[in-house]
Amino acid sequence: MTFLIITGVVIGIIGRMRAELTNALSLTVPFGATYALEAPNWAEDIFSEVAGNSNDYSDGGFSNSNYIHTTTDRNTLTLTVSNLPPHSLLELGMLMGQIQSLDPSRDGDVITIFVDGVEVFHVGLGFGSGGGYYEAEIQEFKLNGISANPDLLVAARTLVLDQRYDDRIYDLSQLNALQALAHTNSTAVIIIIASVNQAWSTEGYALDNLSVAVADSDSDTDGIPDWWEIKYFGGATNANPFAMAANDINNLRETYISGLNPTNPAARFEISNFGNSIEWDTASGRVYSVYWTSNLLENFQALETNVYGGSYTDILHGTDVKAFYKIGVRLE
Repeated sequence: MTFLIITGVVIGIIGRMRAELTNALSLTVPFGATYALEAPNWAEDIFSEVAGNSNDYSDGGFSNSNYIHTTTDRNTLTLTVSNLPPHSLLELGMLMGQIQSLDPSRDGDVITIFVDGVEVFHVGLGFGSGGGYYEAEIQEFKLNGISANPDLLVAARTLVLDQRYDDRIYDLSQLNALQALAHTNSTAVIIIIASVNQAWSTEGYALDNLSVAVADSDSDTDGIPDWWEIKYFGGATNANPFAMAANDINNLRETYISGLNPTNPAARFEISNFGNSIEWDTASGRVYSVYWTSNLLENFQALETNVYGGSYTDILHGTDVKAFYKIGVRLE
């Protein structure tokens, strides 16, 4: 599976105020790339300085991470992931840290994540018992806009630091709801908003190892993924795999496997030859096999069964007077 991994991000507030800083960061990155979030107009510092124990934070996953400090109490990160391959599901993961005395109930210290304008995650993280005060650890917890069991997030907790306010780290990739987000667009816009209303303190929300992956789903288990049925037939269960495609040659499942447009009457899986070299049209995520015979009344023999490109040169039968070839295609 291909991932986009973003490292070194923390959205929060610390006490050193700088009037020239902005509180919104927007990036566009291609899917499959690895991108370190750096922006010259944001002041950054080592995340571990907040709690003063770099070893603890490194153990929790925040190795060489940064946090961002701004002059306001609302911090927004917009990440646009482009060139996503065909898919039915989006898988979103990241490490999230709670730094010191966040107070969701008193001050509205919450963090919210949106994908293409739809809320997929929302929580207020309190510090528990610390400094003679108490703030419930998990508040306002929602997944996909619906109140969720706080125990799900507790189970995703990877580390509790031995600090005055028990700073914590959570691995959001362990939340099943974020690993199966319905999504078919070629671009995903991820917006993360952190609100921390005590700008004079060192408290904040931290993010690291933000990952985006895509996967397929097949709601009707017919061998054709949902995204393909939605794209060509308007619904995840609308295509009959054995129905004839518009080219009157292949059924719908065959057109999916071969990478053809099932609604185009002119769509063909065609082979060309140049002497003992043959070529054919390819589709991503497919593997091809090449077969040969000198007599159409006899069985074809496999020459190569793992071709990832669209050409093959037959050096074994290059001088034969008669040669017939066929190409097989399967999903990778």
